[in-house]
Amino acid sequence: MNLKDFLLSQGQNVSRETFLALGGYHEELIKWQKAINLISKSTLGEIEERHFLDSAQLLKFVPPSAQSIVDVGSGAGFPGLILSLLQHIPVILIESDQRKATFLNHVILKTKSTAKVICDRVETLEGLKVDLITARGFAPLERLFELTMPLFTSSTTFLLLKGKSHLDEISEAQKEWDFKVNVHSSITDCQGKILEVKEVSKKVKRG
Repeated sequence: MNLKDFLLSQGQNVSRETFLALGGYHEELIKWQKAINLISKSTLGEIEERHFLDSAQLLKFVPPSAQSIVDVGSGAGFPGLILSLLQHIPVILIESDQRKATFLNHVILKTKSTAKVICDRVETLEGLKVDLITARGFAPLERLFELTMPLFTSSTTFLLLKGKSHLDEISEAQKEWDFKVNVHSSITDCQGKILEVKEVSKKVKRG
């Protein structure tokens, strides 16, 4: 399935301008890749499927009530920058690497995305609570909860793109955290999974 067919299957009436913006993003990614290691070189020939479609598949799991999204460890902008181009909820991209943050800001200007970039470590952020947290390849589940604890409430949803070790990550996280998780198959990777996590809270240690 290509990106356009997926979006049509989700009832997304994507404008010509949005597809032009995605095309511009694609071009800039290839240009900047020569200087910054943004994505794996082995995926340069399949950016639309391995990166754009992989990110876009989260759209069908975004809670209808969500009004704010934070993408943690955005890197080249996946999935956060893609989500910002394909729907209306404001997206904040958190990326601590200055060069990658510069790339993200450059693409935002080129594509007229409404996303905002925070160039800082996620655990240092204060005063920001969000409805939805996304991440791809950022950290194991238990570590991700620990780092993003200042950002979420009991009503926050996590949408996380994970690989074949997802069950181990869930098991490890359950030692320290209470949460509900639904595991969905990825449409771009036979070993990939989407973790839809809700009602996250730190376990109370009884002593």
